[in-house]
Amino acid sequence: MKQKREGLRVSSLVFSMLVLALVTPRVCSAAMEDKPPTVSITVIPKMLRLGETFKVLLKAEDDVGLQSMWWWGENTGIPELDKAHMARASGTRASFAWTVTATKEDTYTLAANARDSAYPTPGEPHQASEETGIARATISVISEIPMQPVTTVDFMPGVPSSVKYSAALGQVISVQGKKFAPNATYFFNWAAFKCQGEVTTDSRGDFQGQITLPSVVPQGYPREQWFVCYDKQDRRTTTIASRKLTIE
Repeated sequence: MKQKREGLRVSSLVFSMLVLALVTPRVCSAAMEDKPPTVSITVIPKMLRLGETFKVLLKAEDDVGLQSMWWWGENTGIPELDKAHMARASGTRASFAWTVTATKEDTYTLAANARDSAYPTPGEPHQASEETGIARATISVISEIPMQPVTTVDFMPGVPSSVKYSAALGQVISVQGKKFAPNATYFFNWAAFKCQGEVTTDSRGDFQGQITLPSVVPQGYPREQWFVCYDKQDRRTTTIASRKLTIE
């Protein structure tokens, strides 16, 4: 009887070890699934004149939770631009925007990174730069803005632009915007009644849409006009954003 009890103890111990061996890898696997965050950087507009302002927009995502995100200029020679511009973040998604003034003519590279809530954990990657890499965007500050053939026009509220776009008669162009009011409808027009359209923003305040430019411009009508975005509820009263567009 004593031998049976001892045998029972051994069997119980072996069973416990087997259970532990099966459970432990799952725990390790779950811990390894905490992936580093991702980050993106957008500059609007990408070309501007000295003394004008531009927006730097960061977006970050993480499967568990974010801690912070930041951007900086890469060896621009402008201390205010090269320093780290930090923003605290929480949740699995976050976005922040900064308004910056162009103080020197040149083409600059801006870089961005993000950390998740588990940073720092020794031996584990918890920064975007440790997985997908540092995100980058370029911006050009020049004295004269050349006219650019356009297929897409970017908008952001409160961001003036000296960029002059050109397009062909009857051309279909894409319009896209960031940081507008979420779940809202905006009205676009070019040359008042000649070109109109509407877009609706998503839950983040971003939108994408298309507009067909007029196939005929009446004689004597200026071919260079402001391409304007209005709040649909306040049509043609308050300009939200605008870009200068010439039909060739």
